[in-house]
Amino acid sequence: ENRVKWSNAELSAKSDAELDDLFDAIHYDEACAHMGTGDIILLHGTEMFSMTIKAATRSWYSHVSVVVKDPPEAILELYGLHDNRDANGLYVFESDSETEDGREGGGVQLLPLRNWVIEMK
Repeated sequence: ENRVKWSNAELSAKSDAELDDLFDAIHYDEACAHMGTGDIILLHGTEMFSMTIKAATRSWYSHVSVVVKDPPEAILELYGLHDNRDANGLYVFESDSETEDGREGGGVQLLPLRNWVIEMK
């Protein structure tokens, strides 16, 4: 395996710009310019439930979401997003145990991408 290992101290000493360069990071607005319907977003969660999912599935990832760009008005209405639009027209379709509308047991939801990213931090 050719992955470079970095200690926490080494990473902590680097500036944000150095870390962005090191990990080939792009910023949110740049990423949005390249996103379209059907793109997949994989998450590596660190909470207990995420760790359980990763252990059970033997995967690095604990959550997957699908990008939907410029969904039809009827879909936005169906998911209650008529007053909560994403400026880039990007939304995330996902299933979660805790939904924004508080449905018992969770379920499938469509969320504005920017809101979803902020919530995932």
